Amino acid sequence: MDNTAAEALARSTWFDFELGEVTSRYHGDWLAFYRAKRAEDAALTQARQTYHVREWYLPKTPKQVRARRVLQEEFEQVAKTKTAEIVAEARRAVAALARGDIETVAELCIGYEEGPKRRQRTRDFFNAHREELLTAANALTASDRDFGKALYFEKPDPATGQVGRVHVQFGPTVTRPASARPNSYPSEVELWWLGQVMPEPNGKLYSSPHPSAPSPGHWRFYQLTTPYSLVHYGRE
Repeated sequence: MDNTAAEALARSTWFDFELGEVTSRYHGDWLAFYRAKRAEDAALTQARQTYHVREWYLPKTPKQVRARRVLQEEFEQVAKTKTAEIVAEARRAVAALARGDIETVAELCIGYEEGPKRRQRTRDFFNAHREELLTAANALTASDRDFGKALYFEKPDPATGQVGRVHVQFGPTVTRPASARPNSYPSEVELWWLGQVMPEPNGKLYSSPHPSAPSPGHWRFYQLTTPYSLVHYGRE
């Protein structure tokens, strides 16, 4: 196998975020990288790493072992570094809500599973909570320099079908009524990561690049949580 063939095999076997060592460690030697990476994957598969998932969902095949490992690697190396995209997507959703532009929000949102009724169900939800969501969205102004300053990440959880998440808080902190839990909350935008390894919530995990998966992946708006009732999709 020559260097060209090794590069082609490597690109079809591993995700682009795994290929950085070709330059940093192997100085462009694709054949050396390919051999080392194959050995690394084989060793990790034999070790059958233990993951913090339910016993019935433990990986059972080498591809499943690898998919769960690279799912976390992608989240750390790719998703969490896209801070500018996170802030821009969160601002776009909040700005649309502040304008009362439910159609744009319905287009952005992945609060429901993909299907012919997804957009309508999203539209119905936001219309039902329009006033509350407008109040929260209008707490953000274009001059709010703290928006996106603190990002709170949650790792993907393949046991529950959950993709990676990020929470962007903004606006004044509000204490909920005494009848609720006596905690104080700001408003919060929640985005979900749809990546190369797990391109859909509750969907399949890929152990190698797949043509149907987004590359390099992107953050999508899930919901705006208000401090007043903490409304969520499907429950009040």
